[in-house]
Amino acid sequence: MEERPPETVVARHPATGLGLSLHAAAVNAVMAGCLPEHFPVVVAAFEAVERPDFNFHGLTASTGGSAPLLIVSGLHADAIGMNSDVNLFGPGNRANGTIGRAVRLILRNVFQMLPGISDKSTQGSPGKCSFCISLGQSVVVLAPEHMKVVADAGWSREDVQDFFFAQARRPVEGMKAAGEFRDREYDARHGEKAHALAEAGFMHRGLRPDDILVTMAAGDAGGHSCFIPSWSRGRASIMQHAPIAVPAAGRLN
Repeated sequence: MEERPPETVVARHPATGLGLSLHAAAVNAVMAGCLPEHFPVVVAAFEAVERPDFNFHGLTASTGGSAPLLIVSGLHADAIGMNSDVNLFGPGNRANGTIGRAVRLILRNVFQMLPGISDKSTQGSPGKCSFCISLGQSVVVLAPEHMKVVADAGWSREDVQDFFFAQARRPVEGMKAAGEFRDREYDARHGEKAHALAEAGFMHRGLRPDDILVTMAAGDAGGHSCFIPSWSRGRASIMQHAPIAVPAAGRLN
């Protein structure tokens, strides 16, 4: 990463055209409290969100309170001491907290997604302050106790995704009564390319089972799993991946 000039643009907002340079990313990362070894994660995050399928503008400007969830995995997550255990979404871990905060500061300071102006979220959410864990499509985070139940039953990750997709549904009549039914969303789920588990007369979460990310994290003190919904009911904001460009040992400065 240090071989790229500071003016290198790593992401650009599709609606405003504003660009994020490595220099601007570094400034905001420092303000957020990031250590040098946290910075490659921040850069990788924005290299991922720029991709069209993520729907960068819709996610950040929505009235619904959505926030980008950053999930970091691999050796670098362990090397910088990220938390994937007890108090996963809570305070107490510098890497989780400051990387998530850096993402929010960049959205605000660089891309000008300002609360009440360009960010018109009706109620907001704590995830808009910091939303970064080590291990957002919809995400199911299973506690170790629940993951053991799944494994003992002989289920694979795909089995779990199939089950959630089949069960996470609402009848069309109920959606219409709530004023939340849209013909185009129903057609997308039940057209020629519909998944075999998509049942007529129902709206499922996503278009297919692998739209639901299933992972294990959190402490083992209790069976508390969680579901983090995607920004939209369909596939308007799809999880993106980007590698973390870690400098050679001793070259972080």
